[in-house]
Amino acid sequence: MIRKMLVIAASAVIPMTGLVGAVAIDAGTAGAAALVVAPATCVISGSVAFGGGITASATTTLTNKTSTSITNLTGAGTNCQATPLVQNIVQKSAKCSTVTLGAVTVEGVPLTPRALTFPGCAPTVVKGVSKASKNYESGSAWGFVGGVLVNGVATSTTGGILTALKKGVPYSDNGVALTLVVAAVNADTPGGLCGAEAGFSLSGTVKKATTHTWSLNLCLSTDTGTGTTGAFLSDIATEAVDSSTYGSGFADGISINTAIVDPLSSTLVIS
Repeated sequence: MIRKMLVIAASAVIPMTGLVGAVAIDAGTAGAAALVVAPATCVISGSVAFGGGITASATTTLTNKTSTSITNLTGAGTNCQATPLVQNIVQKSAKCSTVTLGAVTVEGVPLTPRALTFPGCAPTVVKGVSKASKNYESGSAWGFVGGVLVNGVATSTTGGILTALKKGVPYSDNGVALTLVVAAVNADTPGGLCGAEAGFSLSGTVKKATTHTWSLNLCLSTDTGTGTTGAFLSDIATEAVDSSTYGSGFADGISINTAIVDPLSSTLVIS
């Protein structure tokens, strides 16, 4: 009863035009306003910053239990969010004791790892006894392209993104606060939706308005960072090839810190 009274009181003091832009009232409440979802097709630009950078040799530390990438995306078009969408994507780092390397295919070329561990992940030998490393591994190019196994099971970047976004992504659609529920994350390889580039596709439904769906195609074109050439796909392929040729501990001087989103092929669609 108290909750219903509060809802009635709120509707009395908030103008009807303000209800549309307010956070939706619980759909289970009697007389609750329906969530208004406006169709939108937004051209997406911006960047993805990789915490610690993506390297051939990976980052291994005793304390790096998570890694954080930050997306800073701007949408252009009718009903699109006016302010940049900044989203942290936090993923668990893998324990060195559980990590092995598997074969991968990069730009159609099958690659196998020359070494089975990253530097800092090799077991230590104390008085003739081998002890597993207590370090954590993250930020490897080999892992980004799907070649790291955790307890024998392939760990994917896409799976980590899906887990990191399990609470959904806040988005303002024509001034209405939505939560975009992420149901699927897939890698876009060259020749797919991103053309000659690589990237990710995300899709799902709108929370409290599940008849509405959304999809995001995020294509990564150029990049920045130490030793980078400005071409994201080329640089990450070079790092993977270097790991295969020289061993996973080889430091080739490349660290991809940021990938730039291509607005010519990146879109967010809410329907």
